[in-house]
Amino acid sequence: MERCFVCVDSREDYEKLRSILSDYHFGVNTEYPADTKNRYYYELLQIDLKNKQVDHLPTFAAAAFCSSRRRSYTVDELLILYENNFNGALPQVLFHIPHDGWEFPPELMKSVCIPEEEFLQYHETMRDSRVFQFVPAVWRHEPFVLRFPVSRLLCDVERFTGPEEIMEKYGMGFCYSKAFDGKKIKNVTERLKNKTLKYYQEHHKKLDEIASQSEHLLMIDLHSYSREIVPEDFITSAALPDVCIGTDPVYTPKHLAESAKRLFSDAGYSVEENYPYSGCMVPNAVLSAETGCRFSGIMVEVNKDVYLDREGNVIEAEAAKIRRLLKCLVLDYEKTVAL
Repeated sequence: MERCFVCVDSREDYEKLRSILSDYHFGVNTEYPADTKNRYYYELLQIDLKNKQVDHLPTFAAAAFCSSRRRSYTVDELLILYENNFNGALPQVLFHIPHDGWEFPPELMKSVCIPEEEFLQYHETMRDSRVFQFVPAVWRHEPFVLRFPVSRLLCDVERFTGPEEIMEKYGMGFCYSKAFDGKKIKNVTERLKNKTLKYYQEHHKKLDEIASQSEHLLMIDLHSYSREIVPEDFITSAALPDVCIGTDPVYTPKHLAESAKRLFSDAGYSVEENYPYSGCMVPNAVLSAETGCRFSGIMVEVNKDVYLDREGNVIEAEAAKIRRLLKCLVLDYEKTVAL
């Protein structure tokens, strides 16, 4: 590796970078901006390992880099690479956000059988409200994020499409006919299912492409939930946790699950594994062995009571806390697999 790119999202990280590279006789010739109003601001730096130079990429070049879906690293990831003499590569990181869609395709909306205003209220209640804000700034662009843009009430890409889907008995399979309270919201026909499948398959194709292009992929499946929408059959205790960690017996390494539970628990959150929801998303290409990708996945579900106020607005202090924890989760995993 002769050159790599590093994202820096705080003055603290920038000073850490300067310290690390100065120790190894790199020339750092840019300054982190004195003040930024955007809390998701980040700087993209080009690290020339051969000539020991660090250059700031201007905004247009950084945007072009991100749109090219090339890999960049955090400051801590750069340190991991250095400690391994830049041999090998760290896992690709992917934040998957399937249930906070904002689009309502007219061809699917024709199936809605309740007033549109009421349908949109159900959408607001059932969507994973603003979980994109949990993604650390340095990973808030391609190739680190995959979001499904369509409302989950019109197409749910995390359901199976066959009779094996347990949510079908609630009318909430991949093509919903009912809302969380059992009210009929759509007239579901085979024709509608076929139309819905186009959106479903397009998303899974993108997910499979990411897995197929990655030698090693760590996917964090981001969700939120509220007591209101959890099926009664799923509830076995009086209180629901602040954070639910969903794991897969094959694709969630034990150290990844333990790290997630420890980080959130030490931060003061109540945490349960696979309760009230269980499992995590695994790309079809991985399940079918169509790709040789080494895949690890975990689901992180955050109770809406934790990060939303009574008006449904994000409590920024909580969102920032979760961003820090997810960043630590990724780094914990990478340090383990880099050994």
